[in-house]
Amino acid sequence: MSEIQELIVEFDKCKTRELYVKIIEDLRTAEKLWAAYSPVTNNFYLDIFKGEKVAAFIFSDEEYYNVYEDRLKGKNIKIKPFVSSLEKRVELFSNLYRSGFDIVVVDNGQRFVIIDLLDIIKKPDFSNVPEVNRPVLNPSLVAAANNFFQALSSRRPVQVLERRMFKEIYNARFLLPIDRNSLKVESNGSGNGEVVIKKDSVLNIPLITNENNRNYIAIFTDWDEFKKFDHELKFGGNIIKFEDLRFFCKNNDGLVINPFGFNMILNEETLKLIEDVATGKIPDLPLEQATSRDKASVSYREPEKYPKRMVEKIKLCLKKHSEVRSAYLKLLIKNDEESWIIVLDFDGDRKALFNDIAKEAIPEAGGKLISFAHINTGIGEQIARISKPFYKA
Repeated sequence: MSEIQELIVEFDKCKTRELYVKIIEDLRTAEKLWAAYSPVTNNFYLDIFKGEKVAAFIFSDEEYYNVYEDRLKGKNIKIKPFVSSLEKRVELFSNLYRSGFDIVVVDNGQRFVIIDLLDIIKKPDFSNVPEVNRPVLNPSLVAAANNFFQALSSRRPVQVLERRMFKEIYNARFLLPIDRNSLKVESNGSGNGEVVIKKDSVLNIPLITNENNRNYIAIFTDWDEFKKFDHELKFGGNIIKFEDLRFFCKNNDGLVINPFGFNMILNEETLKLIEDVATGKIPDLPLEQATSRDKASVSYREPEKYPKRMVEKIKLCLKKHSEVRSAYLKLLIKNDEESWIIVLDFDGDRKALFNDIAKEAIPEAGGKLISFAHINTGIGEQIARISKPFYKA
C-alpha cells in the first residue's frame, strides 16, 4: 500500500483538514504519480464526477492505475498511463488547470479521495495584467471538446456535448501562428501594447497538411498546445476570435483546432452550424428530449465481420476515379438497424461517383443499405478522424 493510499484510508475514517492537507503535500512531492490519459484527445482522461465537476484520475501506485484501466476497457473506453515524475509535477497540475479540470480523484478503485484542483495549485490572477498581455486560456472549451470526442469514440450519446462544445468555440479566443518578420506594424496609440497591422504587410501563416494532402490553418486554445506545433516558438501568436475564423477558412481546406490535441477540423459549413447553435437559431432541446434523441441517434463502429469482397470491388472501382483521394468504411447503426456508410475525399460530380460505387458494392453488401458522405461533412469528418482509410490514391 502506498503512503498516499495509507493516508486516504486514514482520511476515510476521520476526515480532518490536517489529513487532507497532508495528502495534497504528498501529491506534490511523490516521486511518481500515474494519471489516466486519453489517446483519443491526447490529453488527460476526464469524466464528470459528483454532479458537474470535471474530474481527472491520478494514482499513487501503478497497480492501482492498472485496475482502473482494466475497468474502463470493459466499458469500451481506452486510456493509457501518463507517468508524472517529481520534477514535472507542477507541469502536471498546470496542464490539468488549462484543460478545464475541477477536481482530482486520487486512487479510484481503491479507497479514494476527491481533491479540489485549486487546493493543489493556486489559480493564476491576471486581474492586474492588461488584457492584451494576458495569456490565452480556454479551459472550459478544452474540457468540452475532450468530453465530446471521448464520448464519440466510445459511441456514447453526444448531441448535448456537441452543442456545449459549439458554444465554447463561439466564445473562445484562439492563437493563430504568424511569421511576425513579414508584418509591418505601428502602435494604435492606446498605450496598452496593441498594434495595427499596415495594409502593405505580408501575412505568412504556416499550414498543416494531412495525409490526404489537404491544407489547414492551425489555431490553438492556449500556449501549451501552440508549443506542440512550434517547439522553438519561431512564430508569433496572434489572438483571433470566432468572427475571424471564416476569413481564414476561405482560401484553404479549413481550420484545425489543436492538431496535436483533440484535433477538430472546421470548414465553412461547420462554422455556420456552430454560429447557429451558439446564437439560438438552432434552439436547444429540453434535456429530456435531447437525451431521447441522443439515444436514437446514429452511431458507427467497425464491423465484426469485415466485408472483404465488397471492399475489394470498391477499390477496383475507385482506381478508375482519379478525383478520389481516399475512402473510409464504417458500419452505421440507427435504431438497431445496420447499414454501411462510405466516406470519400474527392472533388467533382458526386452523383456519378456514388452510382458507380453502388453498382459494385450492393451485390456484396450482405443485404445492408449503403450510404455515402463527403469527408467535409460533419459525419464524414468524424469518421475520418477515428478511422484509417481502406483506400488511398
